[in-house]
Amino acid sequence: MKLRFICYTDAMIRLQGDKVLFLNLLKKFSESYGEYINEIESLINSSDYMEAYEVTHLIKGTAANLSMKNLEFVSDKLCYALSNADKIDIEVYLSNFKREFMCVLDEVKEYLSVGGNL
Repeated sequence: MKLRFICYTDAMIRLQGDKVLFLNLLKKFSESYGEYINEIESLINSSDYMEAYEVTHLIKGTAANLSMKNLEFVSDKLCYALSNADKIDIEVYLSNFKREFMCVLDEVKEYLSVGGNL
């Protein structure tokens, strides 16, 4: 399976070639991070931008560690908009973030379903 949203080579460098750790982190991402989209949206809807920033920043860090380059980029943009409480930018970047997040999550689930084989 070819990964489109994760740079496997870069992830292996970051994780010192530990494929088991990589699979465990992907599994945790798949199982635990799916609800974060709803949480971020709920926090934004209640104008709790700082808490939404914290959750988004967590995803940004995970994306960086797992070499999910585009997700890291859009997470960073959303973090910036949230830190400035810029409602227009938040709306734009939230849309981009959700789309990228779902693409990554779907890819992770598919990758895990084939046993983590490339």
